[in-house]
Amino acid sequence: MRHCILHIGTEKTGTTSLQASLSKQRHSLQEQRVYYSPMIGKHIRSIARFALDRSRKQAWLKIFFPATQAQDQRWRAQFIQRWREEMAALPDTCRYVISSEFLAWMLTSPQELMSIKKELDTYFDQIKVVCYLRRPDRFALSFCSTALKNGVVLPEILPTKWAHSPRFNYLLLVMMWARVFGKNAMRIYSYDQNKHQLHLHFSAQVLGLTERPLQAVNEQQVNPSLSTIALPAYQAFLRQFDAPRPINKFQHFMETNYAGRLPMTRAEAKAYADQFTNDIKKIERLFGLEPLFDDNFDDYPEQLAAQDEKWLQLSKDPAACEDDCAIQALLHEFCAFSKQERPVQAKPANYD
Repeated sequence: MRHCILHIGTEKTGTTSLQASLSKQRHSLQEQRVYYSPMIGKHIRSIARFALDRSRKQAWLKIFFPATQAQDQRWRAQFIQRWREEMAALPDTCRYVISSEFLAWMLTSPQELMSIKKELDTYFDQIKVVCYLRRPDRFALSFCSTALKNGVVLPEILPTKWAHSPRFNYLLLVMMWARVFGKNAMRIYSYDQNKHQLHLHFSAQVLGLTERPLQAVNEQQVNPSLSTIALPAYQAFLRQFDAPRPINKFQHFMETNYAGRLPMTRAEAKAYADQFTNDIKKIERLFGLEPLFDDNFDDYPEQLAAQDEKWLQLSKDPAACEDDCAIQALLHEFCAFSKQERPVQAKPANYD
């Protein structure tokens, strides 16, 4: 039988690490009849781009559709043809793996999911939708850090205005996928931040491998979160460097020198997580799961450190970020680190 394993994320649950391991160990996996899609594995956004409803009007979609309509139509036709050829060439007995966290957060309607299911149903006897979930407070912190790395300074660390979207409300997310692929197709797991344990779990529970499980590619942390100083640092960076900004260089610099965790007190973390408790319990009941998340918030401080409080308050005044001596020293350090020429005169970024 042909089985398809559709790993949809979610984002911030070790997907980058898993995808790196799946790609690097492709030959070993094929010896065990596990086939990681080479086409989608190389361009993990592609399957979400294929399924996206072209009538959606969100401005951020322009990032994924910079081409003209005619160019996009040609891309889509080429993608479908190559994808179908890849699936048709699979052996009669195999497990075919697609992994893309973009599926979980970019696709927001059953119609979009149905376009993927229609293609997969042609080639596979069984489809499993694999979804790892992270405790909401931990996800929110990591999400804010990722937004910063992409040059987006969110108005708040805890994104309360999006709390009722599928990206943050796991009940909405899993029920939408269950309606299209069926409740029995869903495999929902809690994310363990230990990468070694994640790889063992994915190997045994998802891929069905025990003798030669996936190995983490390296011990270096992949996609680390940023510390509190990143909040005012990015504000100053965005104001002082004109477009096109060296955003990738700045991200590398910050990850290398200022990895950590953004500020949140124990009370704030618990209050944020609590608003999702009832929905998470519904997921556990509907799918017969053990409790997905613990209720231990001891890794958060009772109060923020004075320096964290300073950076947090400073970040709320972008102009003041430019005048802070420590932030200016950080930007000079970045220019030396990346051999980036420093702007002669600071100019505010255009946020319109």
